[in-house]
Amino acid sequence: MAKQQYILALNAGSSSLKASLLQSHNNGTITEVAHFLGERLNTPGGVIHLPQQTEIAEQNMSHEQALSHVIDYLRKEQLLENLVAIGHRVVHGGTTFTSSVVVEQKELQQIKDVSHLAPLHNPHNVAGIETMQKLLQDQPQPIPNVAVFDTSFHSAIPPVAYQYPLPQEYRDQQMRKFGFHGTSVHYVTLQADQRLSQLKHTNCDAESAEDGFHLIVCHLGNGASVTAVSHGKSMDTSMGFTPLSGLMMGTRSGSIDPSIVQFACSKLDKTVDQVTHDMNKRSGLTAYGEDSDMRSLLAKRAAGDESATLAVDMFVYRLTQHIASSMIALKGPLDAIVFTAGIGEHSAEIRQLACDQLHQSLLPQLALDATRNAKNGKASDGVVSQEGAWPVILTIPTDEEAMIAKECLRLVQ
Repeated sequence: MAKQQYILALNAGSSSLKASLLQSHNNGTITEVAHFLGERLNTPGGVIHLPQQTEIAEQNMSHEQALSHVIDYLRKEQLLENLVAIGHRVVHGGTTFTSSVVVEQKELQQIKDVSHLAPLHNPHNVAGIETMQKLLQDQPQPIPNVAVFDTSFHSAIPPVAYQYPLPQEYRDQQMRKFGFHGTSVHYVTLQADQRLSQLKHTNCDAESAEDGFHLIVCHLGNGASVTAVSHGKSMDTSMGFTPLSGLMMGTRSGSIDPSIVQFACSKLDKTVDQVTHDMNKRSGLTAYGEDSDMRSLLAKRAAGDESATLAVDMFVYRLTQHIASSMIALKGPLDAIVFTAGIGEHSAEIRQLACDQLHQSLLPQLALDATRNAKNGKASDGVVSQEGAWPVILTIPTDEEAMIAKECLRLVQ
């Protein structure tokens, strides 16, 4: 009997910790075995939620203490001996990391060296790696730590798309587009390619798929991005140097005239940091309502609320703008538009509004199926376009933890 293989996927935040224990099966599938959630860490109300509805509360619980509880659980359940890798979500790899890596001391220092590009995230990701190295240093068989970067999937974007037209001294400081949501987009791309491969054999209009699929992936959650993917590689994406640019999002403004920052500092008597905070935390959908919940805004829109109606219409307008412009980056005719993440997967109305706009103005062959769309594609293997239509419209649930596990297995096996 083949030895069971487990991967622990970690996402360490400033006061939170998410961990998933995943099992790799012989047929290539990956399933979650256990989930752990640390909340309010480094505060008086720190708690770690373990499987079987168990939780441990400790005042000022640190990330190291939370992770030690995770390791204790794995050891008690006799799962640690079959742990083949620990995968860490790392937000930013800069230009140094174009793919996932096994982390030794050299790689750890390199991640630290690019942490100034994501100062709110990378230091916590680094701390997670260092903590796991410390907690498992006495294991009889070393368990490798693997860093999976949100930015690395976008490393194939060509200079014409990632360069900003700024003076050389700016470019020397890596002021360029990096893109984010890469782990999610990578996973969804692999899933979409499988489904399109099955569909293309029965569709006479799918000749363009013979040399690789050309996708527009719309990751629509509280954070949102649109990515052009050809032959499994990112060609362009809406997020840039930071996740602030691109689409209108839950609390982020998306792309605006950068001169607004200076103007707001002058007129509103705010600092640059305050304006940046406002653009990240007080803008986007939340600027037009009490919260950033799309379901709430759609309900208010249906009831005739003008502010909610404008917010939804702005969101859809900017979404379709970016879908349209992203098509320029593709290396062939569009094969599919893929919707993923909370809004993308679950909001039939947003998909309909976006696809209707695209159908009317740019893609007359784009044909949404109302029945399939209303069911979020659950009865049609994610396909929400009409039977035989090409380009295909897909809804695919993202699974960043599974993608982290796949990357771990690729590197350690």
